[in-house]
Amino acid sequence: MPSKTAKKKCSTSNTQKNLDLVDETILQQVIKDTSVEVIPLLIECYLRESYSCLEKIHEAFHRKNIAMLQFETHNLSASALALGNRQLSEMAKKIELFCLNKQLDKAFESEFEFQLLARRSIQSLADRKKLGFETPSSSKI
Repeated sequence: MPSKTAKKKCSTSNTQKNLDLVDETILQQVIKDTSVEVIPLLIECYLRESYSCLEKIHEAFHRKNIAMLQFETHNLSASALALGNRQLSEMAKKIELFCLNKQLDKAFESEFEFQLLARRSIQSLADRKKLGFETPSSSKI
């Protein structure tokens, strides 16, 4: 859960719209499974890896490299879901499946929408990290 001060900072509709791209239930489960201190570190690692992965995905789209596109969208799909970027994960999985099923036109037609969602989703998680985290109370779990 965002801290009380963090909730006050999150008053603009634009920020809230972006935070809708982050599945808070997944983040809370990660906190429960690890600790509140670990989640910012996990998010930071995810952000670095995601930017690298997105560069490779962009290159794969540009070069029409199906194997690379399939591999990188598979990787991004798994890591995005693990840290609450559910919509991004689902879209990456969709592109991966297009590649697997040789639906190349559909895969390449998804590029613009994917890149836009990816940027927004990753930025949303970065914004969510700035709000801070609290240990969930046992009564809510």
